[in-house]
Parts: sequence; C-alpha cells; structure tokens
Amino acid sequence: MFFLLLHYCITHEDYGRATSLSNLTNKWKPAGKWDPPEKPYSKPNYIDEDTRPPPARKANATFVILARNGDLNGIVDSMRQLEDRFNRHYHYPYVFLNEQPFSDEFKKWTSNIASGTVEFGLIPKEDWEQPAHIDENKASLAREQMVKDSVIYGGKAFLGLGNNRPHIL
Repeated sequence: MFFLLLHYCITHEDYGRATSLSNLTNKWKPAGKWDPPEKPYSKPNYIDEDTRPPPARKANATFVILARNGDLNGIVDSMRQLEDRFNRHYHYPYVFLNEQPFSDEFKKWTSNIASGTVEFGLIPKEDWEQPAHIDENKASLAREQMVKDSVIYGGKAFLGLGNNRPHIL
C-alpha cells in the first residue's frame, strides 16, 4: 500500500504542485505585501544545560549510597538520571556501602557511569542491624505512632540494608 501511495505521489505532477512547499507557504502568508523581519530570528535566551558554566563555588559533597550487589539495575538507572540531569556538570564522587564485598560487575558498571570518582566500602553487618540495647516494645510503639502521624518510612524497623532497597544518604 505504501509503495502505491509513493508511486502516485511521485508520478502525478498535480499532486506534487499542490503539496509543494512554496504552494503551501503562499497560502499562509498575510494579505498584502509580506516582508521578512529586519533582523533574523534569534533564539530566546533559555538556559542550555550543556553550556551552563560551573558554579563559582562547588559544595563539598559526596553521594553516599547503601546498596547490595542485587540492586545493580536500579542503581544504574538512578545514576544515569542523576548524571544526565545534574552530576555531569559537577562531578561529585560516589561512595557505595554494603555489608558484603561488591562484585566486579557492580564496580565496573557504577564506575563507568559516574563522572566523578567512585569508592566502595564495607560496613560490619552488625552496624546495619538495630542495636541490641534498643527496647523493641518501645520502638514498635514509636513506629506505630509515626505511621499514624504519616511520617515517611515511620513504620520501618531500621533504614539499614534489611529493607532490601538501596538508600542515598
């Protein structure tokens, strides 16, 4: 069907004249004499992120991310968005923390995406868990109250890696 339409458009001169650019633009010109503007069109002054100058003073900051090897796909997606929209201009470093050593694949992917330096750290497993001296009954009541008060993550027992989701601190 496409080829028949293309053949018709190419072989019929009347169709070509009717749809020519000059014919179409003539129909949209204002009545009377039409003169182009005196100076050529200039692009409005929008902020072009690719030409944004670096800040006069960059904040002393680092992205600290709690993650596991299994979080790689989500981490890659988040890093790409962060790099595309922000960090490609500033090159802030990343620090990834885990209770197990990071895989070579995790290190390769995250290092290749980051525009800044990347470091990987190990935190002892006991530091990710709720400390033993916490009274679980009091903590549970406090969490219930935070849920009632609509506190974000108020119902979570601990924001360590036990939640099976990465965290950016």
